[in-house]
Amino acid sequence: MPKKKTHKLVVNYTIPYFIFGIVSCEKGVIVSNELNCLFELKLSLFNPIEIQAGGNIKSFERFSCQFDDSDINYSLISISSKTGPLIETYRDIDYFLIISGTESATINKEQILEKINSPLILAFSEIVIKTKKEKEFFQEILQQIWI
Repeated sequence: MPKKKTHKLVVNYTIPYFIFGIVSCEKGVIVSNELNCLFELKLSLFNPIEIQAGGNIKSFERFSCQFDDSDINYSLISISSKTGPLIETYRDIDYFLIISGTESATINKEQILEKINSPLILAFSEIVIKTKKEKEFFQEILQQIWI
């Protein structure tokens, strides 16, 4: 009987994205409404982001929107939950605003930073990914956003 050959298929797709960190004392629904007003978005509550950590599943609130005429997704993700922070490195930040999609390169980051002028948002800054571990972590989150 001939030997069976098995092949490992590796799917490597990278979704272009920007990540901004938001510091706010407000709940996610209030921050999402504020971003809706500032950027003319339609963020609404979606399935949470779930991360497997130490045998437990951590769940994090997510507000998302994607317009029919573009390939850009906007997601506001809470960094804290009852089971702990989403990622220890950024525990001082309250939310991530992730702008992703093939058309995200057309977005001017400077215009986004200029539009943030709200008493509800205490700090808003672009997150620069520094390590391979962080890159893999955010790729996992992007896969959940785009499924």
